[in-house]
Amino acid sequence: MKSTPGVALRSQPMRPDAQLPGLETLLDISRVRSLLVPALHPRVEFMDGLITHVRYKPSTSALVAYRFAVLLPGKASPRPLHLYGKCYRKQDYGAAIGKLGTHRWVENFAMTPVLASREHAIIFYGFPNDRVLAGLRLLAPPSRLRRVLHEAFPELERSAWRISVRRLACEIVRYKPEKRAVVRVTSRAIARTTGTRRNVACYIKVYPREHGATVASQLQVLNAALWRGVPSVPRLLAVAGGGGAIALEEIDGRDLRAILREPSAERTVPDVAGALAALHTLPIETWPRSSIADALEMTAAGLRALVVAAPEIGPDLEAALARLRAATPGPPDTDSFVHGDFHPGQVLVRAAGIGVLDFDRAHCGDSCADLGNLAAHLHPAAPESPPGGVAWGARVVEAYEDARGARLDRGRLRFWTALALLRLAARPFRGLETHWWETSARLAAACWEVLG
Repeated sequence: MKSTPGVALRSQPMRPDAQLPGLETLLDISRVRSLLVPALHPRVEFMDGLITHVRYKPSTSALVAYRFAVLLPGKASPRPLHLYGKCYRKQDYGAAIGKLGTHRWVENFAMTPVLASREHAIIFYGFPNDRVLAGLRLLAPPSRLRRVLHEAFPELERSAWRISVRRLACEIVRYKPEKRAVVRVTSRAIARTTGTRRNVACYIKVYPREHGATVASQLQVLNAALWRGVPSVPRLLAVAGGGGAIALEEIDGRDLRAILREPSAERTVPDVAGALAALHTLPIETWPRSSIADALEMTAAGLRALVVAAPEIGPDLEAALARLRAATPGPPDTDSFVHGDFHPGQVLVRAAGIGVLDFDRAHCGDSCADLGNLAAHLHPAAPESPPGGVAWGARVVEAYEDARGARLDRGRLRFWTALALLRLAARPFRGLETHWWETSARLAAACWEVLG
C-alpha cells in the first residue's frame, strides 16, 4: 500500500456496543476503506487515512469523521478527501435511509455523495454533503461560492471584477459533521478593464440553519461594540446558505501558541491580559446567560460517552466531577461578557495589538471562566501545553487584575481551571488520539490536583 508523508493510521479499541453493530467497523480505518472502494470514481486510489472526530451516543448512534488521502487520475500528489460515517441501531436504520431522498446532494470530486451499508447499518457522506449542515452546499459548484465572495467583498462589483474560479481554493480548517464547519476560501479577483489583480480570502463558517442566523446577529453586535479594534475580532462579511453560513474577515497575526514557545512570549503578557479585560467589559444584554450549573452539566454531558467507551477510567472521571460539584462556588457578584473558549489557539498577536477568534460559545456569566480555561490549556497535563506556560499564565492573571483594578478570587479561579481540565478530558477520545484514555486520565488527575 502506498503511504503519504504526514498521514498516520489512528485507531484505538473501545468497549463494544451491542446496540450499534456498525461501531467497530466505523472505528477501523482499514474496514472503512474497504467499504468505500465501490463508491470511488473510476481510477481514484485510496491512500492512508485517519480519524479526525468521534461523536458517540451510547446505545443510540455514533458518528466518525475521516480524512483520507486519495490519488486522482493523472495526478502526482494526493488530495485530501473528507467524509463521515454514521451508524445506527438496526431499528433506526430504515428511517435514516428513508430520509436520504429528502435531501439534495452535491457531487464529490472522488466518490459518490452518499453510500449506505445495510449490513453494518452505516451511512457515509462525502464532503460537502452533510445531513444537517445544508450550508456546505455553497462550496460546490464553484459558481455558488463565487457569488458568496462577491457578496462578502461588495467593492468587487461583478460588473467591474471577475473572481477566478480556477484559483478558487477551499481549505477545511475544522469540521465536526452535523455541528459546525470552518473553511478558508481563497481566490483572485481581476479587474475587467485594467487587469489589476487582487487576492481575496475569508473564512466561511457553517452551522445548522437555525443557529447560523443567531451567530450572525451576535457577531454584528460584537463588531459594533469593538469598532475601535481593541481587541480585533473578525468582521461579519456576509450571511448565506439560507442563514446557515456566514463569511468572516480573515485577520492577520501570529498564533499565540507558536509565540509561547519563543523567548518573546513574555512581551505578550500585557496585551493578552488587556484584550481579555476589554472583552469582559462589553455590554451583556444581547448574550445568553450561562450559569456555573450549566457549565457543570455541559461537562458531564461531554464525559458520558467517554465513561462508556473507557470504563477503566470512568470512576476517576465521575469522582472528579463529583468533587467539582462539591466545590462549586456561588454566583459571581456581577455577570460579564464571557468568550466561552478562551485559550492560546484563539489569540493572534498582531503588529498593532491582539486579535481574538471564535465567539461561538460567547455568553454572559462568570468572567473567571475565561481565565480558568486559559490556565487549563497551559497546564502540563494538557495536550501541547508550552514549556513555562503555567508561569506565563500566572503573569497574565496579574496583568489582568491590574487592567481591571481588582483582585480575583483565587479559589474561584481554581474551580474554573479544574472544570476546564475535566472538560478537556473528553477531547482526546473525540479525536481518537493515540493512547487517548491515558491523556484523559491525566487530565482528570490534574483536576483533582488543582482543586487541592
